[in-house]
Amino acid sequence: MNKNDHLKKTIYLLFVFATITTNLIAQEKDSLIIPKSADGLAEYSEIIPIDSVSNSDLYLFGLEWVSKKYKSGKSVIQTTDKEGGIIIGKAVTHTLVYNNMGIKKDGGYFSYTISIYCKDNKYKYVIDNITYNKGEMVLTPGADLAETFPHNWTGFIGNNKQTRREWQSFQRQADTEFQIIIEDLKKHMKNSKKKSEW
Repeated sequence: MNKNDHLKKTIYLLFVFATITTNLIAQEKDSLIIPKSADGLAEYSEIIPIDSVSNSDLYLFGLEWVSKKYKSGKSVIQTTDKEGGIIIGKAVTHTLVYNNMGIKKDGGYFSYTISIYCKDNKYKYVIDNITYNKGEMVLTPGADLAETFPHNWTGFIGNNKQTRREWQSFQRQADTEFQIIIEDLKKHMKNSKKKSEW
């Protein structure tokens, strides 16, 4: 092998290495970590301290937030317990976008439970039971948001490159929506405390 061939081979190997590295970095960047409960299902949960606020005030702040955040606040709320400081609601995400070769389709939505538990000086939110419901595409409902790929999307129609890409997109869309919901709840609870201190 002459010097020129050796140089070409080295450049080619460097190019291949750079391409593989770039692809791995892109895949890692695209991966999304969905928070999970102890049983491995999707769950967004956090305890938020708020000094000098009673459980009954936090309960009222939470109830007010649900009514404002969800247009059909009363139909979202499933359980309320003022004395126990508990609000439990069932809701759905916005319609997911399924990108079918550049044509946007109704990809379905995730149904979920949102719970707010209030105690003196703190509250806890939990978003769980996050389950996929199909839209106009031929995709089986019932998968949990935390699944790497839906256990029940099988066969050629259910398990292919396109549906794998779209599932990741559904997860990103839902996660973004849940992050917005959580930040909105935190902001409301904090601002409500300030308003009550006048």
